[in-house]
Amino acid sequence: MVLFIAALGLSVVIGFIKTTWRYGNYVISDDHERIYIEKGVGNFISFSIPKHRVQAIIVEQTILKRMLGLASIKLISAGGFEEENQETSSLYPFMPKQEAYRVLHLILPDYRIEEHMKRFPLKVLWLKLLHPYYLTILSVIGLWIFQPGWLWIAAIVFVVSVLLRILDYWFTSYLREGNTVQIRKGGLTNETFVTHRERIQQITVKHTWIQRRFGVATLLFTNKAKPTHDTKIYGVSKEEAGTFFTWYQKNPTYRVRLEKMR
Repeated sequence: MVLFIAALGLSVVIGFIKTTWRYGNYVISDDHERIYIEKGVGNFISFSIPKHRVQAIIVEQTILKRMLGLASIKLISAGGFEEENQETSSLYPFMPKQEAYRVLHLILPDYRIEEHMKRFPLKVLWLKLLHPYYLTILSVIGLWIFQPGWLWIAAIVFVVSVLLRILDYWFTSYLREGNTVQIRKGGLTNETFVTHRERIQQITVKHTWIQRRFGVATLLFTNKAKPTHDTKIYGVSKEEAGTFFTWYQKNPTYRVRLEKMR
């Protein structure tokens, strides 16, 4: 127990040092055309992002950040970073959620986060629960071959898999308003994605045999980035999928793919 507490304390200290080294002295500013970010203590980094290249924003919250009321905000950009590093997409690494929303709206007023979104019907949860449990199957096979006495672990894997699917359903919601699309999903890590119709390069509409029986579909958005950024929303109604198709056609450069899966 003493060793466990010591290891936990050491990991916290190391995490604090790494975070301070990377994000200490964090300063963000902007003008009419660009966003400027400075960060780092030992390794100082300064870069800017052209506002017109921003394709979407992502608000990310782990369980710990949700408990502390914090959020991370990242930008999806079509190039234009002065530093070719995936990390440079981070706008706010961590700050109080409402304060992050307020500052984001000041810098990028077209990107407003809506807290109240449309939840999916309960049938989507049942559909998620009907999907094959591949990890549980692999656990059963592996334990049966190598450690038959530990087969009870497969039951734990199954229960965890079910809980994760329930959490994923509980935190998944969707909003399409005006020319804006907002998607929230995830269980352990909650992610909110916001983009505009003119920023979407392509949409893909998928529906499997069982999805057709439940009257739902999957929408996949593609935004221009390096590499391209794909965002999937599972469980939209077939009516909303059709309405979304018509809505997206108003984009003069639209590309749509329809996929029917067996």
